[in-house]
Amino acid sequence: MMLSGLKTKFDLVDMRILVVGGAGAFGSFYAKLFADHGFKVCISDPDAHSGKILCHKNSFEWVESTDTAKDFDIVVVAVPNEVAPSVVKSIGKNLSKGTLLLDLCSVKHDVVKELEKLSKKDLELASLHPMHGPRVRNISGYPVVCIPIKRGKKLDALKDFFEKAGVDFFFSSAEEHDRLLSIVQGLTHYSQFISAAVLKELEDDLKDTLKFATPNYHLFLSLMSRVILQNPELYAQIQLSNPVNKEIWAAFKNKADEFEKLCLKGDSKALEKKIIDSAQQFKEEDSFLLDSDRAVNAISHMVDHIKKHMGKRFMVENILTGKFHYGVIEGINNNILVLNEQGKKIRISLQHSRFTSKDEMQTWRRQNLKEEHLDYSFLVPVECDKEIVTQCLSHIKTGKVSLLDEYESEKLPEGKKSLTIRVDFFSDEAAEEIDRNMRRALNGLGFHSR
Repeated sequence: MMLSGLKTKFDLVDMRILVVGGAGAFGSFYAKLFADHGFKVCISDPDAHSGKILCHKNSFEWVESTDTAKDFDIVVVAVPNEVAPSVVKSIGKNLSKGTLLLDLCSVKHDVVKELEKLSKKDLELASLHPMHGPRVRNISGYPVVCIPIKRGKKLDALKDFFEKAGVDFFFSSAEEHDRLLSIVQGLTHYSQFISAAVLKELEDDLKDTLKFATPNYHLFLSLMSRVILQNPELYAQIQLSNPVNKEIWAAFKNKADEFEKLCLKGDSKALEKKIIDSAQQFKEEDSFLLDSDRAVNAISHMVDHIKKHMGKRFMVENILTGKFHYGVIEGINNNILVLNEQGKKIRISLQHSRFTSKDEMQTWRRQNLKEEHLDYSFLVPVECDKEIVTQCLSHIKTGKVSLLDEYESEKLPEGKKSLTIRVDFFSDEAAEEIDRNMRRALNGLGFHSR
């Protein structure tokens, strides 16, 4: 998450920042991000055990109680929506002069009211909503909504920090935020909850439907699972905390009833007209269709890539769980990748998979597998260039080849010298096959083992 060259007019580096709720998924994401860029990060959290482990792993400072939280430059409240107002009220009493206090809530109605009550204090106050989840690899390209309540140099510096990180940082109001988020999140999540519940109520197994799946159906399931599988507590809070969502629920029910009546009537023309009428708002937004095209094409490219590597070692990250899976590709069926992971078959949806780079896979192997080696000593003509010989042998698929020793002696046959090389490989590779390939190569080059 490191971002190069983040300098601001009001330098944030070396500032002390407290993340309240820092052991949670979102709080820990931002604690790590700030630490990567020079902040002295402290965290507090009701889950003291997890918080202290996180501090130990990342060299954060643990704060036992926010009641004594003083002398911080910035305090970030990253707690659930329903408790954020009380946390803001409690912590706001103890902050030092000039502190920037902000929250990261997804619903602003109540927390902004509580922040506004602190306006008479010598504090900077703002309410932020980063429009991403904690699973993103970096924040570049994502919007961050800011509701400024009492703006000062630290908030301006933080804005500059985010913008240099590639974020679209913009200002709004609590009213506008909650109204538009009732559509962006409220409607989106609500329709996905209902769709998932309908699928559960039907008797057909979800796996059976994948045999008949269209690209659109795959995208439908992927987007739905991204919500219902990640954080049900958070998504329930978003539905219930935003008062504008009540209008969304009513409108959703009304429109569902209208479409049901048309379908039950069998009125094809009226239904077609309804669909066309609903589509009018999308006609000037071709980017939505292009985005879906890219998603569909990406899956096709992934399938082609997997087929080229069938029977080979491969590593993917499950983007829902963050877990890496390493094994031999056994197959691909209905966009489900099958990996043989140490004798156990692992099935992962392509929509939930990220193909890792070769460097990532090698790093993982070094960290998780035992490294082994084989050494070979052989005679070559004295005029042979040791570097060229090593390079030639490196092209054979036997592992990493390095030169250990070059030896010349009267005891060796006239016109000959000895080279010793080492082949390093991982424990999941067949030593017998590596040895066979290397000896075949040495014999083919006319070199004789000592």
